[in-house]
Amino acid sequence: MNTLHLSVKNASYKFAKHCPCLPDIDIFFEGLLVIKGQIGCGKTLLLKTLGGALEPETGSVKLARGEEIANGYFVHSQAEFNFVTGIIGDELEFAGISKEPFAEYLKRNVNEMSGGELKVVSVKMALEAAQDVVLLDEPLDMLDDEQSAMMAAYIAESAKQKPIIIATHDSHFDAYTDNIIRIDS
Repeated sequence: MNTLHLSVKNASYKFAKHCPCLPDIDIFFEGLLVIKGQIGCGKTLLLKTLGGALEPETGSVKLARGEEIANGYFVHSQAEFNFVTGIIGDELEFAGISKEPFAEYLKRNVNEMSGGELKVVSVKMALEAAQDVVLLDEPLDMLDDEQSAMMAAYIAESAKQKPIIIATHDSHFDAYTDNIIRIDS
């Protein structure tokens, strides 16, 4: 795995009254990077920018591998927003993901699944589909303590193969990485 460089410089956004919205960041990392902070501090804003959904009005936000820009695959904290077709089997086909690891969910409708089930499926789908970097916004929300521990270990193990950036306010991933950025509001 190659080292990634996350750089944020003087980034501000048109819709935000308090500028700059994001602190300046300059970090090189491999594997797992955790961005921590309280609600509203800019964690999700940063992930959405890295995923290409937003651009700062001023300044810059870049994630690069050497000279090449890294592409982020954003997974929304509200799991139902990560699905398009409504049927898990169709979602997998649409995304070009092998159905085998998701056999128990293939015929399930997104509207009939619990928030925790949707969270697990959306995170696992992203880890299978993303070609470059996975951007996970609060990946353990809606999971009970046992599921949270299992999913945190699964994500940390996956980060050995593919870089993952997580935005969270909790401490589940602290034991898995020294790459932790704290954003204060």
